[in-house]
Amino acid sequence: MKIVLVVLGGPGHIFPMLSLANQLKMSEHEIVICSHLDGKEKIEAAGFNFYPLAEILAPKGYFNSMMMNNNTGIKAMFNGLNTMDKLRGSEIEDLTEFISKGKPDILIIDFLQTSGIAVAEKYEIPYFIISLSLPEGFDANIPPIATSWQYEQTNFSKVKNRIANYIFNKIFELASTTINEYTKKNKLSKFKGITPGVRNSLAYITQVPSQFDLTQKLPENVYYTGPFVNSLVRKNIFEFPWEKLNGKPIVYASLGTIANNKPKIFKTIASAFEGIEAQLIMSVGDLISQQEIDAIPGKPLIVRFAPQLEILDKAKLFITHVGMNSTLESLRAGVPILALPQTSDQPGIAARVKHIGVGEFILSKDITVESIRSTAKTILSNPEYKQKAVEFSQLTSMQNGCQLAADIIESKILLET
Repeated sequence: MKIVLVVLGGPGHIFPMLSLANQLKMSEHEIVICSHLDGKEKIEAAGFNFYPLAEILAPKGYFNSMMMNNNTGIKAMFNGLNTMDKLRGSEIEDLTEFISKGKPDILIIDFLQTSGIAVAEKYEIPYFIISLSLPEGFDANIPPIATSWQYEQTNFSKVKNRIANYIFNKIFELASTTINEYTKKNKLSKFKGITPGVRNSLAYITQVPSQFDLTQKLPENVYYTGPFVNSLVRKNIFEFPWEKLNGKPIVYASLGTIANNKPKIFKTIASAFEGIEAQLIMSVGDLISQQEIDAIPGKPLIVRFAPQLEILDKAKLFITHVGMNSTLESLRAGVPILALPQTSDQPGIAARVKHIGVGEFILSKDITVESIRSTAKTILSNPEYKQKAVEFSQLTSMQNGCQLAADIIESKILLET
């Protein structure tokens, strides 16, 4: 069976989707991955056929360039959505050309690649939606994932959440201009809200374990699984100076691919750990200059990129932007979290980190040397955070997310055929 994955080109999407693709490949399906040029090298290195999307509008380095601004919060999210909407027309053309050369049996679509959903519906190709984050837009009583609001069941909270969810759905609709021009032209249903296409999909599958999310009402074809992690895909490709570890408790700080262009935050973290009996390891990415790295105070061990899974196996605390992949990797290793959410779904993920007791969060406006120092000390000195993280690790160790997702896909395909 020919299965085509349509994937956003950023590394936060490529790695988990490659893990899923690798699982499906074991059932001897023919796998092709359509993505942007930023994902080409990783996709081909994993042994999959690559087909480019929007290669003129999104040349190599495009997703890094998207991050070269200092916006946070809703403004950054809206700017990102608008930027991606500009790619949709070209993506649709490329996918249409690809399909004309041989119609796939199944499309598996990254939830942010709405162009894939539109093309699947136009050409009546059965499809699955894969969410790499929390299920969103289904239960209006739940706080929107772009907020860090705590889950409360009061009437006031429910009304506030419904209003906020309505606003966020409208934001996503406004950022779907190109897609809705296509749906109107082809007499398809208009894309509304955060999760278009779910009702027509064979299944909407998220890599988030149910234990991490708030209790919410979901459609019958929405499935929780577990982290999409595969050691063959995430093999260590970064050199790391292990000989420089000094035996002190390790605190690992990384802001992923979204917020690692913010040297001020790295400086604040480093200042907060001066005088604390711990070794601070910082993975700062490639969006800040060497001059900015040299200006980071104290004596943290600084690298551009790090073997995150291996370091988390040794860490006592993870300071992170709480991207979904990093969050699940930390909890999979049983490591408590100090969350510094910046934009998109990160505030909602941070709220859940606090809700299940595996860490605390500090919003961007509240990040100071003292707030990081005091919050880190609280987490490190209170064994309950570690205990909760270990309990979560034990739960997820029994949940092979890729296997569960592949089993759902295989069973739905059998019913379809």
